Amino acid sequence: MDNGREVRDLDERWAEMLRVASAYAETHGHLSPNKRERPENLNLYMWLINQERRLDAHKLEEARRAALAAIPAWGDRLRRRGKEPLLAVPGRVYTTRETELAAADAVDQALASEDAGLENRLLRR
Repeated sequence: MDNGREVRDLDERWAEMLRVASAYAETHGHLSPNKRERPENLNLYMWLINQERRLDAHKLEEARRAALAAIPAWGDRLRRRGKEPLLAVPGRVYTTRETELAAADAVDQALASEDAGLENRLLRR
């Protein structure tokens, strides 16, 4: 098999697993199959773990991250594992209200810390 065909096969396999994951999430309301479940005779459990590992290692392509993020249960899965889905794409700028609020909180904390430092310096004079 030549490399072009092999890559196409891997992409087709990934797309098939994404479709199975999406269908599973829609049917069950979550993306946490147990090890023994085999929707459409495929090991969705292991595939999802591998996607998380690739995500953690920054080796999951942005198009694939976006495709997974389109499944609402994917974000729930990441949150249950203590990961922040909005930060799952390194370097990407998000404009959701949740991210804006988190950024505002971070700025407020930084300013409060700066104010406390300034106040301490003034008190020492």
